[in-house]
Amino acid sequence: MTNERQDQPADSPAPIACSFCHRALEDVRKLIGGHGGAAICDRCVTLFTKMVRAEGAAPNDESDG
Repeated sequence: MTNERQDQPADSPAPIACSFCHRALEDVRKLIGGHGGAAICDRCVTLFTKMVRAEGAAPNDESDG
């Protein structure tokens, strides 16, 4: 089983999209790339920030290590 799309040649690069919500680059305002090809869009950053704040953690809390 493979994740390649049938209408896309095997040697062409994968479309750029958010690793979390899978919105395409054209569908978001910003897409931030990370290690290993991971990416996150501005909408997911906003959603995750709201979730963290709702749990009572400070947005700049670096005590997870």
